[in-house]
Amino acid sequence: LKFYVMRAFRRGVDYPIDNLMQQLESRLDNYVWRCGLAPTMAAARHFVREGHIQYKTGSMTDFRTINIPSCRLKVGDQVRVKPKWRSQQFGKRNQEDEGPVTMPQHITWDRETMTGSYDDVCDVAELGIDVNEDHLVMRFTGPFGLRQKHVRYYEGTNRVIKNKYNGGKPRSTPENMLNMKRGIGLNKRGRKRPPALWGRRNKPLNNPWETTRSLRV
Repeated sequence: LKFYVMRAFRRGVDYPIDNLMQQLESRLDNYVWRCGLAPTMAAARHFVREGHIQYKTGSMTDFRTINIPSCRLKVGDQVRVKPKWRSQQFGKRNQEDEGPVTMPQHITWDRETMTGSYDDVCDVAELGIDVNEDHLVMRFTGPFGLRQKHVRYYEGTNRVIKNKYNGGKPRSTPENMLNMKRGIGLNKRGRKRPPALWGRRNKPLNNPWETTRSLRV
């Protein structure tokens, strides 16, 4: 996001918020979402990352598979679902689940052949989401602007959770503590199998903060 904001707020741009949203609208994952190939932006990003999308730009003669969701489309670029059985079935199922969607004027999409093109820059009146311009201006301008520091605090206090190397241990943020208790993201096998899983095939997990020499099984 910082890259797009720096381009939008550069000198000579009269309407930086409109420029920022037009840049975001030109992203490939946003194109997939606006076409109805995915129910959410995250699903559209996953659809692209799995290699189901191909595009053709500039002097390219053939379509090329792309798995970069942040790729910014240029005017005249052509996009299609990969002509493989798995990709075609995935795209058709998503279109059927989403149903007819309202297409903006700057893109075209054929639901039968699952091909389309990026025809023009998006009109600010046809953005895919509602935008609070005042909030964005206050967030990205001022004496600090993009150099604002993002800090986390211990729950219920004003003590800052320091973002530094902690011997390989996760930061004690609320979500990390909750994930540790639930056992989310732990290595199930191998040398990195944590003590919380020693002797356990199913839940409940061992307490990772228990200080004892004996292991409860």
